This record gives sequence, C-alpha cells and structure tokens, in this order.
Amino acid sequence: MPFDAARTARTLHGVVELVHTTLYFARDARDAWSGIGLEPLAQGYFAGRAAPLGAVGPEVVTAIFFNFSPTAVGFGLPAAWEAASPAEVLAARARAMEALFERVSAPGDGLAEATELAGVAAGGADLVGRPLAAANAAVPLPGTPFADLWQTLTILREHRGDGHVALLTASGLHPVEVLVAYTSWQSQLRRGFYQRTRLWDDQAWGEAEQRLRERGWLDDTGSLTDAGQRWRQTLEDDTDRLAAAPYAALGEDRSRRLFDLLRPLAAVFAEAEDVYPRPPAVPASFDA
Repeated sequence: MPFDAARTARTLHGVVELVHTTLYFARDARDAWSGIGLEPLAQGYFAGRAAPLGAVGPEVVTAIFFNFSPTAVGFGLPAAWEAASPAEVLAARARAMEALFERVSAPGDGLAEATELAGVAAGGADLVGRPLAAANAAVPLPGTPFADLWQTLTILREHRGDGHVALLTASGLHPVEVLVAYTSWQSQLRRGFYQRTRLWDDQAWGEAEQRLRERGWLDDTGSLTDAGQRWRQTLEDDTDRLAAAPYAALGEDRSRRLFDLLRPLAAVFAEAEDVYPRPPAVPASFDA
C-alpha cells in the first residue's frame, strides 16, 4: 500500500497535539505566567500562544485564532504586553515546558532524535498563508532538551491549525457556528467548555444553532444531520490533506519512528496530575 501522508498527518496529530497543548493546561505554565507578571489564564494563554508573532493586538489574535470572541481576547491583550515582552513570554514558556517534563518524570530517551525528526518534518511545511506556523518556525530553539522538542512540534501543530482555519474561513461559517457543529460532532468537550473559554453568550450560541438548522446541518435535538456530518468529516479530511506535506517530507519509516518516540511522552502527560483537566485519549499505535 502506498504511503498516505494525509492519513499519517492525522495519526501524528494524535500525539503532537497532546504534547503541544500541555502549555494551555499544565500548572507549570500557570506558574510561569504568574512569575513574569501575567494573569495565568487569559493573559497567559493569549500571550503564550501569540508571542512568536510579536506584541500583536487583540484584533490580530482574534482573526488568527478564529473561534474566540473579541471579548475573550480583550481580557488578555494588550495588557499582557504591558507586563512582559514577547521575548520574556517565549522564555517563560520554554521554562514551563522543561519544568513540566521534569515534574512528571517524562521519559527522556530519544528526545534529541524526536526533535531532529520533527525538524525534518517542519522543514517540509509550506508556510505560505500559515502565520502561526511561520512565526514559530522563526523562534530559535531554547536550548534545553524537552523545550526544544516542544518548540519544534509547535511548528507542526500550528501548521495544521493554520490550514484548518483557512478551511473554516473558506466555509463562510461564523466562529460560533463552527463551535456548535464541533460540539455536536464529538462528545469529549461540550457546549459549556466552549462558551466558558471562548466567551460566546447564550444568545450568540442560540442564533448559531438556528442558522445551522436553516442550512439543514442541525436537527431539533441539537444533533448534526447527515448533511452536517458530511461537512464536518470533509473538513477533517481536508485538514489532513493540508497538513500532509511535513510527513511526505519525513516519509513513512521516519514518521512511524517519530510516533513511537512521542507516544510515551503523550501518555505520561495525559495521565499526570495537574496537566489536563480530564485525561485525553492517546492513540494506541501508528496503524490504529
């Protein structure tokens, strides 16, 4: 069977995402944000993720991150840049990731090899139209083992995310409509989480539900119709396709090796205390 880089992009995303998103949930990151004078939730999240772009304002972050309300972003920016510069935020997030790695006694074997393989993949990414991936690709590696791996994986994660946002933009859907469709498509994270973290009120959510019903994508019970399911699956398939170039550059054998090196890390983070609010699922194998 010929190598399917798009399928591999989906497989690797299952472990890359778990390693990358520790920055948004682990207590080590909250401690790092507090240590440089940032409020550890809104300011920490938006500054921590946007710092590679420079001291950008809330309008830019709202546009690039796509599904947060302007109100949510406004809680974090521009006030975060008054407390800490982007360079200070980048240094703090590298310290946070290294502290997390040490706190949970994550396996250290193969970190340098994983970083090298992830770097080959990131080097195969087309960065045109990918602002967060391009900005992260310009960030120098921090110089510590896990933070170096984390930074390299972040290029891959944001490359995929930038492609996903491009598809959402092309769909013409409002960010709340996208969130409604997503919560109806999967069961791990529900409406309350997205309303609380993205700050869309009940009126905005209800109006989005009504627009999706008018499209024929949502039924009266709040479930996706067959048409809605088809759109959501096509979105996932197209996201995989747009994320495939790094893994085409890496090839099947090295992609498999990268998965095997990352999975133990992802499993430790998923099970560790004070990292994720609920344990996420870890892919069973490269071929699963």
